[in-house]
Amino acid sequence: MSPGEFIMLLEKTGMICPVGKWILREALKQCLEWRKVIPDFRISVNVSYVQLNKDGFDQEVLDVLEELGAPGDALTLEITESMHLRDFAKFNKIFTLWKQAGINIAVDDFGTGYSSLSYLKRLQFDIIKIDQCFVSEVTESAYNYRLISTVQELASFSNIKICLEGVETEKQLRLLNDLQPDIYQGYLFSRPVEAPVFTASFVDNGADAYADYNTKVQRFTSLDVQERMLDSHLLWNLMYDDPGYDIVHNNSENILRDLELGLWIIRMEPGVGHYEMFLDKNCAEIMSASKALSPHECYKNWFEKITPECKQYVLQMVSKMINSGKIVQLEYNWQHPKAGVVRVRCVGISAADSNGMVTLKGYHRVISNIIQSSFLDV
Repeated sequence: MSPGEFIMLLEKTGMICPVGKWILREALKQCLEWRKVIPDFRISVNVSYVQLNKDGFDQEVLDVLEELGAPGDALTLEITESMHLRDFAKFNKIFTLWKQAGINIAVDDFGTGYSSLSYLKRLQFDIIKIDQCFVSEVTESAYNYRLISTVQELASFSNIKICLEGVETEKQLRLLNDLQPDIYQGYLFSRPVEAPVFTASFVDNGADAYADYNTKVQRFTSLDVQERMLDSHLLWNLMYDDPGYDIVHNNSENILRDLELGLWIIRMEPGVGHYEMFLDKNCAEIMSASKALSPHECYKNWFEKITPECKQYVLQMVSKMINSGKIVQLEYNWQHPKAGVVRVRCVGISAADSNGMVTLKGYHRVISNIIQSSFLDV
């Protein structure tokens, strides 16, 4: 039964307080069993606003820990963000007491309730859990991606960890890996399970389920590793010396297509205003570029569609690419002919050119607000 079916009833009747205390005790008992195998195991328990508002609840939590002989660092308490946590002084006093005992405080469902980014500054949270409604649409929504990225950046300055809720597909995971969050949560990894199943899958390293899950985790990790490898000089080894050729090296094209990466080469003579851009098949499809475009027209098509507020930034990063001789990563907004304004990530490096032209090689990837099928059938 989903908590959504009974939590409100418990809150309305006041039963949430005794039931919540029972849940806390049972969760910590199970946690102590798992800590016999994984000493630093930490369990998260949701706390209702009704409980948090109850006089003496802060001490009640500490009493349960003492009763069971459980250390504070075994527990994370999750506070639902939709609560009216406007009394910052009151709640910070409670959070400080808990944090002194080693308990972590997480704000759950961040972005859906009454709070604002000021919560990051005014309340003493250890973890922010960004609600699944933002994560689930991140592959199609530039806004959602920017929101998550902004919260991540602000949280990092305050030493707050980020958890992304509702990760359900490998495509979401690939995109979210770029943000490097601290924690993932979602059905892609596991649906809710009872304690014996959890033990077999995540704790008992001699169980078949444990081996099966670790194989699954290695596959998730390889999605990230494949792209990180392409960030290195291996990327350039996939390309022919002649920039006009497509890439057809064994399964390299399939890897790039699976990762939704397109390769490009730019050749330029800035002094005379001559610029050329060559795209592999994936990049042409992702950018919805016409095959009839000449290299000069292809460059013009790309550059003119960079949104005005990003043009100077892109020029600065291109200059850095040329002058540093190192791999450079940049992100900017681009006017896609079919999908509207999208967020683009580029990675590039300067390369030698026998004709004396400045040459850059790299990959291009749309990281938000584009539907895959819109370019796969071009």
